[in-house]
Amino acid sequence: MNNLKFTLGTSILCIISASALAGPPIFRLVDIGFLPDAMQSQPTGINSNGVVSGTAHFEGGIAGFVWSEKTGIQRLPVPRDGRRINYSAKDINDRGQVVGYVPAGAPSGGGGPAIWNPSGGYTFFLDGTWAAARPYNIVQITNSGQVLGESYIGSDGNTDTSPWFWSEKLGLVDIVDIIVGGADGYRVNQMNNKGQIVGFKYNNCRTEAFLYDGATRKILWLDPRNHGTACQTESHANAINDLGQVIGWNRMADIQYARPFIWSQSDGLKILSGSSAPNRTDVIGTDINNSGQVVGQFQLANQFFRTSFFYWDAENGFHDLKKLLDPADPLAAEVVLQTDNGGENQEFIPKINDRGQIVLTGSLRGEDIQNGPRHTFVLMPIAPCRATTESCRRDQ
Repeated sequence: MNNLKFTLGTSILCIISASALAGPPIFRLVDIGFLPDAMQSQPTGINSNGVVSGTAHFEGGIAGFVWSEKTGIQRLPVPRDGRRINYSAKDINDRGQVVGYVPAGAPSGGGGPAIWNPSGGYTFFLDGTWAAARPYNIVQITNSGQVLGESYIGSDGNTDTSPWFWSEKLGLVDIVDIIVGGADGYRVNQMNNKGQIVGFKYNNCRTEAFLYDGATRKILWLDPRNHGTACQTESHANAINDLGQVIGWNRMADIQYARPFIWSQSDGLKILSGSSAPNRTDVIGTDINNSGQVVGQFQLANQFFRTSFFYWDAENGFHDLKKLLDPADPLAAEVVLQTDNGGENQEFIPKINDRGQIVLTGSLRGEDIQNGPRHTFVLMPIAPCRATTESCRRDQ
């Protein structure tokens, strides 16, 4: 496996840009399959070429993988110590670089955060150096190769945190020291290709969504109702595109469930149109692409332990993704698109790339959806949705 060569192939399918469609897209499903002996395939990212990164779960550990429609699923190699499989793949960029944790192979003799390069080999970018404390969470790798992450700086993993980013040019940059002089409690979720970072800050008994602009070194609080208010309010920024549009969610003291929002510099914070419904609770936006297409997850009031997925754009509003599956696709009748509550990285699934391809998790009918195998599915947009058909009704 150390000679693994990965081709950034594109699907032979003609992908139709959703921005040119009169309605939301319809999708065909691809089940990426499993590594041998794996019990689950947990996706962590999808790049603009449709290549998926993820972590496979085995009885004795985990292993990182990459997948494309051309090459199928391939296990990432472990440098120097092929016996150990406890390594992960946390994200992938458009170069095909994968960032994660590797157990061995660093110059210091141990392991740690590393970038796998599709041409071969690992870059251990934090070997022997740390941001405030040892990194505990690698979040993302951007198209320019910058890595976003977090470190513990105390005993509380929620409030005693320090976000940072690393680049080959700048080295290790501690974001908290830049923006607030060393205060803690900042968590980061995504960085765009312009150096803007979004996340949230713990403030005693509430959380506040923020955007940090690397160019100006300033922080913006995105939710005016939440900033500086009393307890029992929450606001999280989960993703940002290169236009500076932010997707996230908030929950106010007078509103029981989480609501998804989109934020921009020109329009401020707005709740996603069509996302409210009597039987729909805790609707959370998880990703946004450069066309403004949004994906996320929600719960149904009578199915607390299952979380379903949605698609949204400004023109077409909110849609349950199940209703956008191509009825001619045989897999559409067999798949159960859902995730469990609390699994690794589940809170940031689904993800969407700039071609409108979506990666998420689910099961097949007849499987144990709570304890059975966890599949990774890629949704490929194939045609405009015909608003007159039952499967493409706007889910209001």
